[in-house]
Amino acid sequence: MKGEEEKREKQYKVWVLGAIILLALWSIFTASLTLKFKWSPPTPQLDSTTLDHFDVLELEEREKVVRRMWDVYTQTNTGLPRFWSHAFHAAYHLLLSDLPTVRDAAVTEIAMMSLLSLNSHHHSVMDNINGSRKMKQAKSWQ
Repeated sequence: MKGEEEKREKQYKVWVLGAIILLALWSIFTASLTLKFKWSPPTPQLDSTTLDHFDVLELEEREKVVRRMWDVYTQTNTGLPRFWSHAFHAAYHLLLSDLPTVRDAAVTEIAMMSLLSLNSHHHSVMDNINGSRKMKQAKSWQ
């Protein structure tokens, strides 16, 4: 009798331990999914709908700037701003492609990213300016 009780107790402990491990694994799995979907930063996709938001002339001018900066990047040792060096490093193989369509697509994508970068930088500068104006107004009211 005593042997059977010990056997049941061991089986019970094994089942409890298995249930705890299963719950822990399930908890880790659901938490990782929740974090993945909840906290992933939004990545803007550069597609034809994004292209519609840009003025064609502005985009063409920006492509000319990209080509000039690419010439600077490839022909000199001059340090470029971080945006340009990162963009050219990421698209290096595309910009050296033998196919003109591949090169043009890479230039267009970098031009769109630079326009988006300029727009976001412009908004942050304007927010800082507006914030400092509000602070000055608040101080003048005191």
